[in-house]
Amino acid sequence: MLDQRKRTIQEAETYIQTHLSLVNPEYRPAFHAVAPVGWINDPNGFCWFHGQYHLFGQYHPYSAKWGPMHWGHWVSPDLIHWEWAGVAMAPDQEYDQAGVFSGTALIENDVLIVMYTGVSLSPDGRLIQQQCIARSKDGYHFEKDPRNPVIRSEDLPADVPADDFRDPKLFRTPDGYRAIMAARNAAGGELLVYSSQDLASWKLAGTCTEGISRMLECPDYHRIDGKDLLVFCAIGLPEAPGHFPSPHTAVYMTGSMNDQYTAFQGISPEAVDMGLNFYAPQAADTPDGCILTSWMPGPGGTIPTDDLGHQWAGCMVLPRQLHIREDRLYQKPVEAVRKLRRNKISIHQVMEPDQPFIGSHGKCFEWELKLKADHSVRMELFRSEGNGFLVTWDPASGMLTMDRNGCGHDMSGKAPERVTAHLFTPGNAITLNIFVDTCTVELFANEGERVMSANVYPKGNTYTWAILSDGQFEITGDCYELAATTEV
Repeated sequence: MLDQRKRTIQEAETYIQTHLSLVNPEYRPAFHAVAPVGWINDPNGFCWFHGQYHLFGQYHPYSAKWGPMHWGHWVSPDLIHWEWAGVAMAPDQEYDQAGVFSGTALIENDVLIVMYTGVSLSPDGRLIQQQCIARSKDGYHFEKDPRNPVIRSEDLPADVPADDFRDPKLFRTPDGYRAIMAARNAAGGELLVYSSQDLASWKLAGTCTEGISRMLECPDYHRIDGKDLLVFCAIGLPEAPGHFPSPHTAVYMTGSMNDQYTAFQGISPEAVDMGLNFYAPQAADTPDGCILTSWMPGPGGTIPTDDLGHQWAGCMVLPRQLHIREDRLYQKPVEAVRKLRRNKISIHQVMEPDQPFIGSHGKCFEWELKLKADHSVRMELFRSEGNGFLVTWDPASGMLTMDRNGCGHDMSGKAPERVTAHLFTPGNAITLNIFVDTCTVELFANEGERVMSANVYPKGNTYTWAILSDGQFEITGDCYELAATTEV
């Protein structure tokens, strides 16, 4: 049951300050955006404003579990050095007292405008989700529009329930504004498009896409490399091993939006990330290109930092720069992460069958490798107490596999512990750029044609890694320690 007692920003800030000393930092990431205390999920309002990056996120400060949503806030000069900037919005109005849910940002006339979902409960206990506007002149302090909600539950088609109507993607068009938002009808999930001339009066203008799963959420839309990109999360996808990692998957479609910005035509959906933990991605058009971030761990599994009483849960992924090549989305880690490299070790070696290549690693490191092999190659990280975190590449089938079974604290719940991805360009050589940050593993294969992200909560304080194969293989590349950057 949602708590719809109004809460203020000051109340949240006071709670944060009085509970900081209770946080256990054992698994806290060193260069990912993470809240000082409490729960985070979807990134919101991601943008470049007044010379720095602003990233907001769904935030419940009062426990390490999901609860009445606030917007937490980080700022960064480079997408790697994240500083916590406090609570930006709280559920303090009648229309959002059960939660300030997800939304997006638009910069106009030197003002940061955000559109978000305000959640309330009807007198008979029904969930009501409506769309709201807030503005900030400095990027830190927001004023909610007195005309909120600007898109009300009464504005919905008759077959669309008000309890699944959320996550507006706001953008400017030549004739005004559009907002793409998640909804569902009797046939399944759909993305509705509303139009406006003034951000206050809105009307239903079309259906962006539909018929993919039982519910869609967290839509995002950008134009990259001459192609339109539509991203959203699909709930209830049919099983497709090697293509969708779970029934709750962030997917993309490349193609084109129509001239009225009301409908999208594109290729069949592909997963944005094929790993164990990735959900609700949001991108921003910035001086560094189109940059995407997302929430880890995503829905469905257990979260060890909550189970262990560490007083925090969740982080954002390492931001990625997006490109489109031959209708496929490519992702690469932002260049600023190279600033963190320390103590380079270069590798060039031909390994014999069942001869492991072994080394030790700390909590934060990067691999930049090229492998050549005709047989399956296994890479184990966090080898300590029990099994390690396993990445397997099979050149014969063109498959990459992540397997967390038995590695550290259990995260399974309803989520998978092993996922497999088909490579688009199989062969007997692969490039891998792997980043490890305390409780995160993020793998970029073949210049970002496939990306796999996962959380892992290993036991022990010192770890080894090993790379081995049943056949001969060649390994070339570099390994780096990575420095910490996150500030609270």
